[in-house]
Amino acid sequence: MNMNEVIANDGIITETANRGTLQINEFLPLLAHALLESLDLLININGLLTEHVCGMGTNKEKCKEYFDASPMIITALLLFLHGKRPICPSWREERQP
Repeated sequence: MNMNEVIANDGIITETANRGTLQINEFLPLLAHALLESLDLLININGLLTEHVCGMGTNKEKCKEYFDASPMIITALLLFLHGKRPICPSWREERQP
């Protein structure tokens, strides 16, 4: 919900800044309201997320299991091993059930 309000306020800020004149922006009160509302929402969200993220940790064994089972690692390795040896066939053969 807050994300949608921030996105909507971004649109309001963009439109009001574009429609006003340089010296006298008749939409400045609306622009200021949208900007301050977005800042308040983001500050409150930051506080809520901090409470949930602080105690998080990683399960190294599970991460290694996911890493080893993922064919996406091949994409990263192709930059370094381009043309040196085939990667995909051996990777698939090792992991066939």
